[in-house]
Amino acid sequence: MRIKRSAGWARERAAKLIDSAKRNPFQQGVYQSQLFRLDMYITMLLQYQEHLSSIEAEIDVLAEEIEECKIIS
Repeated sequence: MRIKRSAGWARERAAKLIDSAKRNPFQQGVYQSQLFRLDMYITMLLQYQEHLSSIEAEIDVLAEEIEECKIIS
């Protein structure tokens, strides 16, 4: 099933796309502070992931010590 669109609709969509392209933050130069901040966030997320993995491992060890978990397993 094809939906027909008017020329006005197409012009409106084209104008919206052009406006969006003009607001594209990646079109402008990247500042050193933005790169530093991005690197900091990535590092923080990776450290957080490591921390969560260690907590998960601790939970698994503690769960193995509980008799109820042995029965369920």
